[in-house]
Amino acid sequence: MKFLSLLTLIIMAGLPTNAIAGPVLVEGQPVEGACSEVSIEKQVTEFREGSSDVVRLIPGPATYRVCVESRNLVPAIEAACAPDSADPFVDIVVEDGRSFVRCLVESSKTGNQPKCGDCGCCTVNESTRAECRSRTPNESTRAECACRKGGTRYCFRCEGVQ
Repeated sequence: MKFLSLLTLIIMAGLPTNAIAGPVLVEGQPVEGACSEVSIEKQVTEFREGSSDVVRLIPGPATYRVCVESRNLVPAIEAACAPDSADPFVDIVVEDGRSFVRCLVESSKTGNQPKCGDCGCCTVNESTRAECRSRTPNESTRAECACRKGGTRYCFRCEGVQ
């Protein structure tokens, strides 16, 4: 019996697990048909002490950027963009569950976004993202990149991630 349990554990450990991607949330509200793209960059400074040839790397602050694409305007974001907004910041949760806090809109573009042959954000999984990029617009399904057709792209700079 112990051998069977151990064998079961070994087999299960080797099986791939697929997490179901959640919806994009803005201020806690799901955004229908939205997808996101995240960029986290960290500044690195090279430092040499005296006449030493040894290069030391010093980590600097991280910069968090999130872009959200939606088929429709997002009321919570539009309210934060309004000139008379008391609080221009929003919190965003992306498909993989990461939560970006105190995000400020850097840019907003509405109109005809690139079609699926140029797909850059509409999938969470890197292998399917590469597959989407390699397709021509006619081969791509509407579901994969529905958010890229005539929607709105909001890009934010955020203070942190939780």
